[in-house]
Amino acid sequence: MTENILHDGKNRITAGQYGVISMTMYYGVMTASKALGMDSSNSLYYVMFGIACIMLLFKYCVTQYTVRQIALDVLLGCIGIVCFVISHDMTLLLLAMTVAGLKDCDFRELACTAFYVRLAITSFMVVASFLGIFDQGETAQTTTSFQDITVYNFGYSTANNAYINIFVLMALFLYIRYDRINWKYFIGTSVIAMLMYTFTNSRTGTLLFFAVWFFIFCEKFLLARKGRYVFFWLMAASTLICAVFSYAATSMFNPDGGYWSEYINRIFSGRLNITHKYHEALSVSLIPRTSAVMDAHRGFGFIDNSYMSVYFHDGLIVALIVLVLICISNYSLFKKHCYKELVFIASFSVYAMMEEFPLNPVVNPFIMLTAVVIYKASFSIERPGNGTEKTKVPQTKVPQTKVPQTVLIIHNEYRIAGGEDTVAANEEKLLAEHGHRVIVYKRSNKELDNYTGIKKLLLPFTSVFSLRSYREVKKLIEDNYVDVVHVHNTLTLVSPSVYYAAFRCNVPVVQTMHNFRLLCPGGSFFMEDEGNGHICEQCVSKGLSCAVRNSCYRHSKAQTIVSAAVLKIHRMLGTYKKINFICLTEFNRYKLLMLNNGRKKIINPARVYVKPNFTYDLAETMGKLSDTHGSISGRYYVYVGRLEKLKGTELLVDAFAKLPDRKLVIMGNGPLEEILKKRIADNGYKNIVMAGRVTGEDYVKFLGGAQAVISSSQCYETFGMSIAESYSLSVPAIAGDIGNIGDIVKEGVTGIHFQYDSPDALIGAVKRFETMNRDGLAANARRYYEDNLTPQSNYGRLKEIYDDICAGYGAEKRQ
Repeated sequence: MTENILHDGKNRITAGQYGVISMTMYYGVMTASKALGMDSSNSLYYVMFGIACIMLLFKYCVTQYTVRQIALDVLLGCIGIVCFVISHDMTLLLLAMTVAGLKDCDFRELACTAFYVRLAITSFMVVASFLGIFDQGETAQTTTSFQDITVYNFGYSTANNAYINIFVLMALFLYIRYDRINWKYFIGTSVIAMLMYTFTNSRTGTLLFFAVWFFIFCEKFLLARKGRYVFFWLMAASTLICAVFSYAATSMFNPDGGYWSEYINRIFSGRLNITHKYHEALSVSLIPRTSAVMDAHRGFGFIDNSYMSVYFHDGLIVALIVLVLICISNYSLFKKHCYKELVFIASFSVYAMMEEFPLNPVVNPFIMLTAVVIYKASFSIERPGNGTEKTKVPQTKVPQTKVPQTVLIIHNEYRIAGGEDTVAANEEKLLAEHGHRVIVYKRSNKELDNYTGIKKLLLPFTSVFSLRSYREVKKLIEDNYVDVVHVHNTLTLVSPSVYYAAFRCNVPVVQTMHNFRLLCPGGSFFMEDEGNGHICEQCVSKGLSCAVRNSCYRHSKAQTIVSAAVLKIHRMLGTYKKINFICLTEFNRYKLLMLNNGRKKIINPARVYVKPNFTYDLAETMGKLSDTHGSISGRYYVYVGRLEKLKGTELLVDAFAKLPDRKLVIMGNGPLEEILKKRIADNGYKNIVMAGRVTGEDYVKFLGGAQAVISSSQCYETFGMSIAESYSLSVPAIAGDIGNIGDIVKEGVTGIHFQYDSPDALIGAVKRFETMNRDGLAANARRYYEDNLTPQSNYGRLKEIYDDICAGYGAEKRQ
């Protein structure tokens, strides 16, 4: 969140504060003048307008502006003056003045809140219009040259409102979805604009439409923002075609109110009887009008009480509902202490309430204004890693101190603990040791054991977007001023909703890829069969339906459908394109980028980093242990991991069943635990020991005493924490030649490889290992650990990634 008021360290009011105060007074003067019933036909109005101009001029003088920003303000002002001279409409002039006073607002908060205000009021007004509870006929102005559709659906008798209303919704929508703009939105925009051109003729609306789009076109195209050329040429062409065709259509369909416009009126207004005389329409307010409009000569100082009687004109209940909607929409600004933005929106919202209809040209320019201000702010906008936007505060230069980042770690624990849990815990400890403020948000899939009834029915939906996780994470970010959100796992309870909590708070997101779940619902590119299973990449080449057909996630078609649906929905929404990724090896990065092999790019390659996992030096712990801790006598080999088919534990048993003079210790638990125990007992394999899940100092003792650690995985291991831990204890590795193992286990240096799916190959590897210099392999393994897998080296890389993401220059630097 951007600080809006700066202090000089002595609690004195600074120039920036004077600017905020003067701008707030501007809003107050303009709101008060409208509340008293003044308008452009009243001479006193121009006196108030002059006072407001002086206040804004003061604001302009005490705020730092660049030459380019001043030039833009002058250009906007000139267009406003030209528009006023041509059509006697001050909308654009007021717009330009307010733009000049809005420097260093938090524009994203302003734009989003303005959008919610517009959406809430528009939805309510449309529903109320169809129900017939509005007096849509009586207005302060009666301009018979405009089509009925303008009055009946937008609450005012000038066409400017229609243009601005449509344009603002579209402009803000495109801004909020900045990273997902494509030609569909512009075609939709052109069709809507063409509809409005067909039923209204407005010089101001036309000028407004083309002027603002010209500004946006210049900013995106002429300032050479890469990758947008075709996109904005299409925008320019569609707008021009829309204008030409719409004017032709207006003439074709009789702009004086023929059959065509009457037919459209019946559809949009919900009325069965149409009248062309606005003042003859009957009021259908919830509370009838009780005060009449004064029919008096409009001289200097004349007060039009029709503005004050709006609450009775359209119904007190209606007015209160709209007021509540405005308050609700502004609540987020209040919570975030964005007081300047709150003043801006609240003033213009109340200003709009003083008109006959809450949906009038005052609300519309105010929201339209936000889109123009966004353009102005773009000269000083930074783009952090997740595509959101933040603003600089250029008012006063304050010495900055290097403050460690506050990191929010998010992790969804599995029912059975694994390497991901270890990595998440290690990184939490590492960051805290280096002075970072670490906030942890964890949920466990063990919670599912307590789910009953409605919770189970809703689980497929909460897996896609969990409101609970969204709200809890959003609150953590807001309350703790989080700088970076680091996600480890979101399946099943956390859900991708946590990404959107971070997006909403303008905080960059990075996710460590501990598996291949973004490409494969099963997460491992592994398909089980009657044998040891095999590698399967059909989900990449043929689509996610393959996973559903084969029930790849936990052997359940229903659960696979949910997992695939989560991936499909968030691919369509562009969720993964807005976040950063940490892959553990180059092999993992290559696999992740396979997501972009199709027509649509799912992720941004510039936001994919490589950083291996790390482990704390277990040799230090080993040196402190006494003989009282658990150990196994004699020479033995060790396996560490979950006991499941894709880990190759059955292949291990097959191999060591033929090596009765070599001992194997299996540490871990999982679905195959009881099956393996029974098989070992039934066949009398006395050389194979099932140690179960071993933790703490006993784990260090078991692992450190082994001849070698064996990795028998039948799938692409994303890293292999057990190998990293064994290296820290100077224990070499015997590993299958698949996936990342080649990056971690160097043949003949830190260990040896074998054909991953062959028990006989593993037997041969064990025998070959025993002929090699074990001490040399152990020393090399320890050296590899010290060079690549220590906490110190890993923290340096992690901090570099965090800084890169937060600074927003990562993409450009790597291109």
